[in-house]
Amino acid sequence: MFGHLVPAEDYDDVDGQVSETMTYAWTEFARTGVPSSPDVTPWPAATSTAPQVTVIGDKTQACPLNIGPVTELINSLRAGRNRR
Repeated sequence: MFGHLVPAEDYDDVDGQVSETMTYAWTEFARTGVPSSPDVTPWPAATSTAPQVTVIGDKTQACPLNIGPVTELINSLRAGRNRR
């Protein structure tokens, strides 16, 4: 992360793109509060009605976040704390 792919011969072009995307996203998040991709596409906000996650791989894309039982349990515990 942050462009330090050393030794360079151990990494390929996809590794460089992932590093560039992460660096840009963290920098934009620090600067504006909204992470975005190097093409300036903002990452989707997390909402309870349409949860999404940004996946960084060979390409960067927003995907629906499947809420499983563990996530539901964690969310219910957090909601319980906020009610006190």
